[in-house]
Amino acid sequence: VKDVQDIEVFGQRRLAFRHPSGLEYVFVTNDNDAREGYSGNGVPQEHAIHGIHGVGIHAHTPDRMVDFAEDVFYSQGDIIEDGDRAAFR
Repeated sequence: VKDVQDIEVFGQRRLAFRHPSGLEYVFVTNDNDAREGYSGNGVPQEHAIHGIHGVGIHAHTPDRMVDFAEDVFYSQGDIIEDGDRAAFR
């Protein structure tokens, strides 16, 4: 994988990169995750992925995304922002 970026968003370290097909991926660190990671295929346990953190959505109409999140995810409008990113709690 080329062009891996070590970034921090919402106070959490993340590794951002693109799959060769163009899909964006971001791995999020979580030192408090007690689950056992999925090791194998040459990946040692201490570097194994533990699960899915969340899903990112690129919205062209943020107001409509807020309405959608409130209606479907019951987010109740609790939004935090960090630069050009927003997250529902």
